[in-house]
Amino acid sequence: MSPDHSNLFKLFDKYKSETWYLPILNHVTTRYGEIESNLQGTFQMVTPDTSNRYTHSPVFSRIIKDIASTFGSALKEFVQSSGESYSDDICGYLKLIREYVPDIQNRSALFRFNEKTLLPFKRSNKDDPIPAWWNASNKLKHKEITYYREGNLENALNGVAALAIIGKIISHSVFVSTNLFANLGIAYAMDAIDVSKDRLLFP
Repeated sequence: MSPDHSNLFKLFDKYKSETWYLPILNHVTTRYGEIESNLQGTFQMVTPDTSNRYTHSPVFSRIIKDIASTFGSALKEFVQSSGESYSDDICGYLKLIREYVPDIQNRSALFRFNEKTLLPFKRSNKDDPIPAWWNASNKLKHKEITYYREGNLENALNGVAALAIIGKIISHSVFVSTNLFANLGIAYAMDAIDVSKDRLLFP
């Protein structure tokens, strides 16, 4: 089965002409560039591979909190401006995204550094639809002294990849690829080699 690029742009097609839409896109684009650059800077100290997935630092913590702030601000503004009836929290934001991209949890990003695949919207576990990087950002926001280990490479990389995919969903063409990621937003069949254990950065 071929990788699925479809259904990514329904939200863009519906709202692209609204006057409030471009400021949201500009916000995500600008903040993404800053956040991605900050994450790239950490690669001089921590090699971004599977063996370092749990390496934690205050820099990763700041990046994760910046991702959540950008993600939340953009989707909060979208919900309020569009009149879409979703709750103003991560559960509502994910429900909104799934309305337009039902298989968001299967949407991937190829990490250019080592050609490994990320699934940044994967559920934290079978009972929790919220991605692990968002849960980490919440813990770091409220109890960083206790949960400082959540500020790690895995959560930072997955968070930046998630923001890149959101950028592609709302922009159509601006986020075709980024410095760190290619093949943004592709959904592979679950038995595809691209999402096999050997090909995932964080299996």
